[in-house]
Amino acid sequence: MRKRPPTRGSFKPGGSGNPKGKPKGARNKLGEAFLCDLYADWQEHGRAVLSTVREQDPAAYLRIVASLLPREAQHHHFLDELQELSTEELRQKLEQVRQERIRLEGSDEEPRH
Repeated sequence: MRKRPPTRGSFKPGGSGNPKGKPKGARNKLGEAFLCDLYADWQEHGRAVLSTVREQDPAAYLRIVASLLPREAQHHHFLDELQELSTEELRQKLEQVRQERIRLEGSDEEPRH
């Protein structure tokens, strides 16, 4: 006859089935490797990809920017306004921002990307 596992927990309350725990750093190895690969990819392609997304899908670009803002800023009314704009209206807004940036920098040339 096969032994059945106990119907109640086999560990004492407050006890662990693995008292020594995970080896140090085991949980983070995959995450660290991923972040290293992501960083290397960003170093090589980051700016070009951002430019492409900004030009081809301004709504996605603005969602990315909004996701990086502090949570307090995400609740600001301008984000709600941006979500309601069409792609063409978003392109126009981006151009307005670029022009304002150029004006504030006191430069007649396009800012570098």
